[in-house]
Amino acid sequence: MRRSTFSIALLSCALLASTGCRQPDGQPPQLVEDMPNRIYDMGRDLLAVASGDASGPRDFAEDLRSFAVSPAAADAADTLAARISDAVKGQKLTDQAAQQIAHTGWTIAAGRDLSDRQAKSAQDELRNQLTTLGSTPVTVDAAVAAAEATHAAVTARPRRWYELF
Repeated sequence: MRRSTFSIALLSCALLASTGCRQPDGQPPQLVEDMPNRIYDMGRDLLAVASGDASGPRDFAEDLRSFAVSPAAADAADTLAARISDAVKGQKLTDQAAQQIAHTGWTIAAGRDLSDRQAKSAQDELRNQLTTLGSTPVTVDAAVAAAEATHAAVTARPRRWYELF
């Protein structure tokens, strides 16, 4: 009898511990002040990239880099911008698609408090947007990998003790 009570108690503790381990969502970046205009500019930069304008990738990278708060985050944002530019170059990009990709790029680069689940969701969104556009799987995968690295570089969200399990 004593052994089964101990087993039940141990199983109950394991179940309780496993249910409380999910990382809570963080605060997504907020569209304040001139942020909508800056995202719109990034979308226009992506349209320039798609049409073959030589200054488009540089302009897009400068705009995305402006959300970085550290040198490592700036380098990651530059890489993300270059990979997104590679994916949209030569594609038939609509204004709406450009704005959506720009918004997703901003979310990734400015999302300092995103949980891992939220960052993964943004990466999946970027993957879907670029795939729908007709980008090659190689360029899409490179952009998503850069998005993951950018999240790692920009995050300021500390992991809680209960998220380690």
